[in-house]
Amino acid sequence: TTVKIAEYRRLLSHTHSVLVLTGAGISAESGIPTFRGAGGLWRQFKATIFYLFRSPDGNPSEIDEKDLPRCTKRRSLVRSHIVWFGEHIWDDALEKIQKEIQLCDLFIVVCFSYFNLS
Repeated sequence: TTVKIAEYRRLLSHTHSVLVLTGAGISAESGIPTFRGAGGLWRQFKATIFYLFRSPDGNPSEIDEKDLPRCTKRRSLVRSHIVWFGEHIWDDALEKIQKEIQLCDLFIVVCFSYFNLS
């Protein structure tokens, strides 16, 4: 509404430092392909076929950890920096976010999966 827009404008006009935390979908309105949308990486690399290859019964939760790719330097599991649905944000990322929150004047969260922050 117009009242809310005016309030946001007032908040922003008195703010020196703004931190905005967004979900992946924020890119869609900007014209950047989303991970799972048309033209996104999920469709481009056919991840479902990859998981079926790794787990012939089609259940990726039953993939043996020893078969997953590992970092050549640290031998830790290789994975993207994506927080999957139902996962929590990693501790080191959460610590960085908390430090930035302490430094900003205004913190805006724009996402649909707020439970990932817990």
